[in-house]
Amino acid sequence: MLSIRRINERLKEKEMTEYRLAKKINVSTGHMTKLMTGNIKDPRFELVCKIADALDITVDELRKKD
Repeated sequence: MLSIRRINERLKEKEMTEYRLAKKINVSTGHMTKLMTGNIKDPRFELVCKIADALDITVDELRKKD
């Protein structure tokens, strides 16, 4: 599972919008909204890697810790 909180932190740190992230990782804004609102519980690993690369963090940093 993804840590939406961590994605939001990095977006703020990088002064990047969800829209810009969506364009950078080549997904629709609708898909990004579903991801960020938790409607997509288990995104593909490829997508997680793209998000991590775009935000300059590791995949492990994006994992939601139990």
